[in-house]
Amino acid sequence: PDWLQSSFDRFAAEAVGDDNVDCWVSMLTDWVELEREQGFATPRLGFSHAKRPEAVATWMKNGRRGRISVKGPHFVAEWNEWWADVNKGWRKPDDRGKLVVVEDGDSTVMMKPGRNGFLNVIGALCGLKDVADADIWAAELRDVRWV
Repeated sequence: PDWLQSSFDRFAAEAVGDDNVDCWVSMLTDWVELEREQGFATPRLGFSHAKRPEAVATWMKNGRRGRISVKGPHFVAEWNEWWADVNKGWRKPDDRGKLVVVEDGDSTVMMKPGRNGFLNVIGALCGLKDVADADIWAAELRDVRWV
């Protein structure tokens, strides 16, 4: 679909640094495979919007055109809160705030295809790159890729 191709092209052009490019490309490849496995469906409901950062909501409302616009370091905390919320049900933060798998967790909660699914996570990850420390961003990229 056009939305997938244009989003993929935009994300693939993202400058992520030599140390992160393999992980970034692997994440994008896995995302396209998820979309293919789900028949390129676009369910109305995606990830929870309860703790979704306002910048992500605005980007979605504007048709997900261009890059997400993130201003200020507060987005790092907003991302962390949203990402933990998106992962609830199968992962929870440990004492250091790192998300760990819970014993009886169900990872299928992360199988969210379409324009309301992982597309928004990847878009938010692009915005996070603009405001987070490079090491923090790389760790978040690895975590999203792992999922």
